[in-house]
Amino acid sequence: YLIFTNIIHDHPDIYKTSEEFEKVFSEFIDKIKASDGTVLTKSKNLLPDGFKLNVPGTFNIENANNAYAVCKLIGITDEKIINGLEKYTGCKRRFEKIAEMNDILFYDDYAHHPLEIEAVLKAADEWFPDKRIVALFQPHTYSRTKALFLEFANSFSDADIVGIADIFASARETADPEVTSEKLVEEIKKHHPKPDNVKYLGGWQEATGFLIKTLKSGDIFITLGAGDIYKIHKVLLDRLKNA
Repeated sequence: YLIFTNIIHDHPDIYKTSEEFEKVFSEFIDKIKASDGTVLTKSKNLLPDGFKLNVPGTFNIENANNAYAVCKLIGITDEKIINGLEKYTGCKRRFEKIAEMNDILFYDDYAHHPLEIEAVLKAADEWFPDKRIVALFQPHTYSRTKALFLEFANSFSDADIVGIADIFASARETADPEVTSEKLVEEIKKHHPKPDNVKYLGGWQEATGFLIKTLKSGDIFITLGAGDIYKIHKVLLDRLKNA
């Protein structure tokens, strides 16, 4: 069984257009169907009234509903499906809670595509409506940052404070001087409701220094990106312990 949650153009260093990207998925779907597999793209709502997930975000509700559909297809009872879904508390690098210190909650997410970032920050805002959300994003690959530049610029509205670290390059590319994190910051400022709260933070030392001065009791801090940005949590937590 194969579930498609969405097909959005990505990996532009390999697939130059959305048509090229979709063609690969189409070929994959044909292979699954040829081998008598079942492909789900969108199922009707099966979740019962009053059901609550232990992870935030509309996307997780959709994921749960699709999982429900597959479980029904293979004969699992409603009771067992609900029991399993209620026990689900998330996975590593997907709105993963890293720590809590000084009344600050620390989270990490692998989000590296504009729609993923938008979805995660919206989920954080819905999950913690009265909290200040501080986001630190590490763009992943020059090619993606360049191809989806304007989409990235419009993805951070639900964060109260936005920090942008230097681009994390793929092993299969070289630096592209036409796209930088500094340029991305300037573009985000044009679309963010609080442009003065959008900062270029460069490397880890500068980012950590900024966060030590900025984070305060009651904040939600979340790192975003498919590179090594998640490692900054240990550096930051160690600094806070010794502050």
